[in-house]
Amino acid sequence: MVTMDTLDDLVNKIDEQLKAALNIISSGKSLKRPINNNEFKTVEMIFEQITTFSTIIKENANLISMDNLNKKFEEVKTFPQSTPSFADIVKLEQKVISNKSSGPVEKTLIISAKENTNILDLQQQVHGHIRAMRSNKNKTKINKIIKSRNGIIIKTPSTNDLDILIAEFQKQDIINNNAKIYQAKAFDPTIVLKKVDKMTDHDNISQILCEMNPELEGCQDDIKLLFNIKTTTVPHHDLVLRVSPKVYNIIKKLNHVHTDLEVVQIRDRVLVRVSKSSGVQNLWKHRPSSM
Repeated sequence: MVTMDTLDDLVNKIDEQLKAALNIISSGKSLKRPINNNEFKTVEMIFEQITTFSTIIKENANLISMDNLNKKFEEVKTFPQSTPSFADIVKLEQKVISNKSSGPVEKTLIISAKENTNILDLQQQVHGHIRAMRSNKNKTKINKIIKSRNGIIIKTPSTNDLDILIAEFQKQDIINNNAKIYQAKAFDPTIVLKKVDKMTDHDNISQILCEMNPELEGCQDDIKLLFNIKTTTVPHHDLVLRVSPKVYNIIKKLNHVHTDLEVVQIRDRVLVRVSKSSGVQNLWKHRPSSM
């Protein structure tokens, strides 16, 4: 039962909770969080009703009978109690981003012309065979076909699609005899440290990361600096690192790492090696992480 001695304290607590909840709603509108507009409107309406009720209590606490007050508080309890906290919203946002970025990685097929092979003829033969496959209702999936200086690069969504294409092209003597057909070899994972202060000794970044992040202790040999990238902010630059799968998984869970000066955010990159004869040195696919 609510008594007059505790009523004022209870109302103040309701006000504090309302202000915190309304701040969450306000910030949620300005940021793209996984809560839709209808849900926001519903929550706002509920809290506006509670706010009005708390104001009435303050103004009329001495005039309202305790029985009526208790009935009103019982009504308040019927409102949804699962309004997400700010921390819950952020966690849900990170989970959604993580799920979006954890899809299957593309597989890359290289068809590289052998010596004395006409590149244009090879490219036409590859395109011609793909059209023939479609005419025969072959539904092998292809994401992208890229013409290179020495052949063709084909992106597929899965290993199964890649294997089918390799088998198809190897059966075509006019293609198989005049080109090398193979899957591109992937490097170890790469990550990008965003906006690292230039005062940080980037040549010793592997040692710094292992010393400043207990989760990476003993992993110094698994982290290698590839190169740095200029940023729009003068005192900073991005550092591209190649890491072992073990370190990659650790850092993905952390979402950020500490250097000797400050915490930095992480972005995810996948680096695929393509032979020099294909005419393309490196292909980068940039994925934002939630790491």
